[in-house]
Amino acid sequence: MDLQTVVQCKLNAEDNCLCCVEGMLVSNWVRSTRVIAIVQHQGENALFVYHARQAAVQNADDLALETVIAFDSTTTFDVNSAMGIVGDDLELRFRNNDLETVFELPIGSKCNAFVSELYRALELSGTQLASSATELSWVERYLISNHSGDHSSTEMAKAEKVSCIKDSKLEAAPKRAFNRADAATDSVFGFEDNFVDLKIQEQNRSIMPSVKEEKLQKTVEQEVGALLRHSSVDLLGSRDGIIKRTMETREIEYTDLQSFRFFTGTWNVNGQSATVALQAWLAKDLEPPDVYAVGFQELDLSKEAFLFNDSPREEEWQQAVTNGLHPGAEYRLVKLVRLVGMMLIVYVQVKHYGQIMDVTSEVVGTGIMGKMGNKGGVAIRFMLHNTSVCIVNAHLAAHTEDYERRNQDFSEICSRMRFARFDPPLEIHQHDVVLWIGDLNYRLDHLQYDHVMLLLNKEKLQKLLEYDQLYKQKKKGMVFTSYTEAELTFPPTYKFDTGTDVYDTSEKCRVPAWCDRILWRGGQIKQVQRKSF
Repeated sequence: MDLQTVVQCKLNAEDNCLCCVEGMLVSNWVRSTRVIAIVQHQGENALFVYHARQAAVQNADDLALETVIAFDSTTTFDVNSAMGIVGDDLELRFRNNDLETVFELPIGSKCNAFVSELYRALELSGTQLASSATELSWVERYLISNHSGDHSSTEMAKAEKVSCIKDSKLEAAPKRAFNRADAATDSVFGFEDNFVDLKIQEQNRSIMPSVKEEKLQKTVEQEVGALLRHSSVDLLGSRDGIIKRTMETREIEYTDLQSFRFFTGTWNVNGQSATVALQAWLAKDLEPPDVYAVGFQELDLSKEAFLFNDSPREEEWQQAVTNGLHPGAEYRLVKLVRLVGMMLIVYVQVKHYGQIMDVTSEVVGTGIMGKMGNKGGVAIRFMLHNTSVCIVNAHLAAHTEDYERRNQDFSEICSRMRFARFDPPLEIHQHDVVLWIGDLNYRLDHLQYDHVMLLLNKEKLQKLLEYDQLYKQKKKGMVFTSYTEAELTFPPTYKFDTGTDVYDTSEKCRVPAWCDRILWRGGQIKQVQRKSF
């Protein structure tokens, strides 16, 4: 059930949720998740703020109404986002009398749609105010019902009073898997990129603007002017952000959409040499991908690789990947980055290479003493047309019982991975698209080897997934909270006897698990297929 449907289930039959978005409430330097919805009742509109009882909202019971944002003659509204930082959050700041409420929304298509709908809803409210007195007693019924029921004490308790919108004019598949070292997971993604049509750009250089251009410019000027008139912050400080925000909400009028196919693959090679041909893995589809992102773990287990970060295996496996790329297209290397045994290679079709810009890489070690490179992550980021892409290859802490250490490794990579060539440095989450691959090492809780093998023989994968640590930790909001992972439809990729598709028969009898994972973050991304080999 999508978020808007969940909110609609909370409303009376005569009311309608026009749009909603998940954001952060900022109060006393504390940021906490909230669901913000624009609700309409017989032409009247109000902003409802809900507290989510769990990280992943699935039904109406997961939401509790906290307040309705107040709008009256004292209300001011500011919108701003930092300039020059890709993916920086949008700030929505509401003021009413002495009460101020601040939200941060992650910039993207959902945020754009929400802000656009907010503009229209509040403009309509202003029009209604001018034509007639507006009664919003329907809002009070929600709050009366909310106060009589159970609701949590939160940062917004002081904002529980209701002010109706009266005079604001804001315009604002199981496949054969061989040994753990031979067990590779891959995904093919398709996502849409917003980029300026180059032909249109050339035409726009003409001396006389077209009628359409003049109309768009005039409309934007009017909206920006209205926003600035109703903004209470210094105009010089907010103008750039408001213009940027307004243009983002109207980007469909001056951008085109194009889809790209990404192949992402991850493989823990257990220190083996590159003696296996990779074309059956990398070029199994008829249509060649536009971009390859291939990640390896435990590329080299030697002391030299650990101490000096020097390994002949790097060139071996890079050549193996190059030889295995799809023969239906010509590819060019974008970037290679390695930290001890973690290596990430990105290739792009030659026809797209001219649209790859701002390429850089970073590494973070989280191994011995929390710093060494036997565990951690490597990443490559770049711009493809007008979309920023960050690809992370990670190898997290081992051992079944150490799931909290894996959670910590994830947090360390997110907080310490900064692309320093930018000012200020970019973080992973400040990208339109994030693809996170690797040996994440999450295991199955409280299951013995024989029990797992019994369920596997009966093909009861869904039952096994109930014990998956990553699934459980993600559901609790402890890790990868803003990431998506497709359903696992293939058997566990850990751990096989070398050179076979037989699960571990050594003395250790390690319990099978889905250690190799692929997740993603960002809008307009669709996983086309996912397989294990």
